[in-house]
Amino acid sequence: MAAGIVAFHQLSAMPTSGTLWALLPGLLLLRIKRLRPLATACLGFLLAAVTAHMVIQARLPADLERVDLRLIGEVVSIPEASSGRLRFDFRVTGPEQSPLHGARLRLSWYREFPQVHAGDLWELTVRLKRPHGRLNPGGFDYERYLFERRIAAVGYVRPDPPRLIERTLTLDRIREHVAVALRARVGDADSRGLLLGLAVGERSDITAEQWDILRATGTSHLMAISGLHIGLVALLGMRIAGFLWRRSATLCGHVPAPLASAVAALPAAAAYAALAGFSLPTQRALLMLTVALGAVVLRRTLRPWQGLLLALIVVLLFDPLAPLSAGFWLSFMAVAVIFAVSLDRSPALPGGRLLAMQGAVSLAMVPLTLLWFADASLIAPLANLIAIPAASLIVPLVLLGTALLPLGASVAGPVLGLAAWSLEGLLAVLRVLSDWQPSFGQGVAASAGVLAPAFLAVISWLLPRGLFLRWLSVPLLLPLLIQPPSRPAPGEAWLTLLEVGQGLAVVIETHRKVLLYDAGPSFGAGFDAGEAVVVPFLKYRGYRALDAIIVSHADMDHAGGLPSVMQALPAENLWLGEAIEGVKGELCRSGTNWHWDGVEFAFLWPSGPQRGNEASCVLSIKAGEHRVLLTGDIERRGEAGLRAAWQREGNLAVLVAPHHGSASSSSRPLVERLKPQHVLFAVGYLNRWNFPREEVVRRYEAVGSTIWRSDRDGAVTVRLVPGQAPELRSYRREARRYYHLRPEL
Repeated sequence: MAAGIVAFHQLSAMPTSGTLWALLPGLLLLRIKRLRPLATACLGFLLAAVTAHMVIQARLPADLERVDLRLIGEVVSIPEASSGRLRFDFRVTGPEQSPLHGARLRLSWYREFPQVHAGDLWELTVRLKRPHGRLNPGGFDYERYLFERRIAAVGYVRPDPPRLIERTLTLDRIREHVAVALRARVGDADSRGLLLGLAVGERSDITAEQWDILRATGTSHLMAISGLHIGLVALLGMRIAGFLWRRSATLCGHVPAPLASAVAALPAAAAYAALAGFSLPTQRALLMLTVALGAVVLRRTLRPWQGLLLALIVVLLFDPLAPLSAGFWLSFMAVAVIFAVSLDRSPALPGGRLLAMQGAVSLAMVPLTLLWFADASLIAPLANLIAIPAASLIVPLVLLGTALLPLGASVAGPVLGLAAWSLEGLLAVLRVLSDWQPSFGQGVAASAGVLAPAFLAVISWLLPRGLFLRWLSVPLLLPLLIQPPSRPAPGEAWLTLLEVGQGLAVVIETHRKVLLYDAGPSFGAGFDAGEAVVVPFLKYRGYRALDAIIVSHADMDHAGGLPSVMQALPAENLWLGEAIEGVKGELCRSGTNWHWDGVEFAFLWPSGPQRGNEASCVLSIKAGEHRVLLTGDIERRGEAGLRAAWQREGNLAVLVAPHHGSASSSSRPLVERLKPQHVLFAVGYLNRWNFPREEVVRRYEAVGSTIWRSDRDGAVTVRLVPGQAPELRSYRREARRYYHLRPEL
């Protein structure tokens, strides 16, 4: 069953109805004992297909994109407010004839917005897009995230007068009340975000610096209420119920204490899951716990591996889309490793079993975290050895303080204060650990030749002691530790136009050097493309520093991500098209040139001081007979200067189109002068300026250029090898899955 479901999620396109009908006869094989595994695999495949089809069919129709819609619906999440923006999930309840009736939307409300609370019923005018995310190597797959959570569309609230219909008391409204009360009790403590995350799963108050510490130490899982936390609460409920039950001989005579403890543990865990909003990780953890406690209540002997597999099936039947989440794989892997270590009956030193378990879990997580996040923490085993026991003490304090809130600040305050103080101490320790070269990830995430042996190493390490195969784990791990990342050969250049939305970021790699041209836009609310796209890609490629950064000009769609990049990856050289406040760099000027590893670089514009778009640095790259031009946002004046400089140059292989393909750039004289073989447009999906403009695209097509667009193709990789034709690849095509949007632009 699990194999069929997981196999479906690897498809690049939805299977045709004919394929699904052809699989139906396979279910008849359930009557043949030897063929039942094949039949149940078909059943799992069909179950995942039906679920995925329903989610895709619920998406916003393409003809309703960028159209004002008047909808009625309920706020079904705790609203997150930050820097002039309010974000929340909205379940559409009307009008009934709307194609979005019953759909879940993710909305943003900008500038001036009223008080919005979970459980509110609003009538709003919204403008929506189908779920679309930036697709880049090593980056976060936002489309998969939205699909797994059944988000039918994303958009924003229009300024048409909203109407509050009614306020209702829902579970999310109760959680919001608790979050507000906790904020009032804790105040501005540094640990407030962590405390809210552990109490109600509300993580918007966790700072960017705190997230960096958690990621660097491999302890981010502590802030996602899931198996560890649910298990702790269940264990606490069992211990308390068992202690009280054993005080009465009469009660023990009717129901054994272990049975009563198991019955009490499930409501305790369910209450905590409810406080966390029944998020998908808590649902999975609660289902796994239900399987284990159900065996106790039914007085059935359930071996650990049987219980794990039964829990796996229950989770997949409940949510066939669960394998799209990294948490699904990490949680089941962690439990499997714990079982494997705990079942080892060989003698161990005091505390040795705990250390072995922690080491085994950390080892098992390395290939999984590299596969999902293109990064892994070297300090994670030590950090988790400290953080997990600390969390087992802090979580009960947080829950006790939360439960005491109705009794007033004098009662709940000391407990919450102790919890906050403990979290600050833990965070201080993790901050120290995060400074110890915390992570590695050298472009191995996409390499099956590296990750496959790593997974085999984990399996062999978990085999019973005494088996020779157990020691194969050491050589099987060597490729992961010693294989260097792929790099261009001398004389070659690799260029990657990253998908950063409406902005620009290009990475140029030579044999030993790497250069970043622009850092992408700032998205507001303390979030930018440098942090979200550029840094993850560079770390995925194995870089920890940059040889140079070029910021074409000061516009935020080009320079917005610069602070995040400079904080994460120091640069040896920095060139600017125009002065940027707080940034020290050399101004780029035509005539400046240099050579890296047999590749020529030169600035062709500006020749003197310019302002705004016309100040954009125009960079020429020459690898063998191939030439590439990066033009920033130059317009008429800059294009005239470029045409004059280009008279001395040869044919153009690749052009990153000026100003994202606006009508004020890519003039006919420039296009006919350059005649690029390939033209790359860095544009956001359904951007408000309608870039690239149709007339601009037609100009390039008229001279025989091949058109590439980041909103349609995702990240575009260009490989320039002397003596060979330029090789261009679309990451959206190579990494395509059935749930990815296929925009026809």
